[in-house]
Amino acid sequence: MTSPFAAPTPPAYRTTQERVVAQLRQAILSGQLPPGTRLTQNELAGQLEASTSPIREAVRQLAAEGLLRIAPNTRVTVPVPTAEELADVYELLALLEPLAMRKAANRITADELDAAEALLEEMAQAVDDVGRWSMLNCQLHSTLAAASGSEPLLQVLVILRRMASIYLSVTLRVPRGLVESGDEHRLVLDALRRGDATAAASLSRHHLLDTLATLGIRRGTGTHQGVARGGLGRAQRVAGRAGSPRRPATARRRSEHPPAAR
Repeated sequence: MTSPFAAPTPPAYRTTQERVVAQLRQAILSGQLPPGTRLTQNELAGQLEASTSPIREAVRQLAAEGLLRIAPNTRVTVPVPTAEELADVYELLALLEPLAMRKAANRITADELDAAEALLEEMAQAVDDVGRWSMLNCQLHSTLAAASGSEPLLQVLVILRRMASIYLSVTLRVPRGLVESGDEHRLVLDALRRGDATAAASLSRHHLLDTLATLGIRRGTGTHQGVARGGLGRAQRVAGRAGSPRRPATARRRSEHPPAAR
């Protein structure tokens, strides 16, 4: 049977637990271990070539991240998010990610912009591989959130983004939708390049609500109620409203800003 776990890549991990966490997380986020998959410590130990102790600790860590669920009978499964749970996650993302983009617009560096650009290019080549696209999408959002310089905000957003990715990796099957999402990512990145905090925040929020609408998730109440499928067209209108002539974004280096916890 083919293992769902990718081989670890250099540099080598410091501990077996660190390696197991990374391989399990990747398998979950890429959809190789889809929602509902039941896992046992003995099977994981065999497939990941590790003893049960680091397996057990890795499972606990991923459960704390929301990527695994441990039942009272110690059964471990990849969670199956409900529509309500997914809506909750995206409502929180729609509140917090625009805040991160607003902060990032004033401090993002040339290196961070280049890293985001490289991820966008990889995503454009991965529209036929939803699992890989989902992982790259998670990395892109984390890269931009890290540019905010707020460690507490980044930690919360990374957990929320990973929870959303569990669902995205097995539901986004239409390449056209992935292309439109990439176009919206591009608008956010362009706003960050201009140093336009208002546009970056507005575009980020509309991108998240568009994703929720694309997935067909609705709730009786909530910030996204009644959001129509609009994709890039609406995002461009938001850019037109929010964007205003700003000074050109310069390649600000981290040394130009006060040190921030990372």
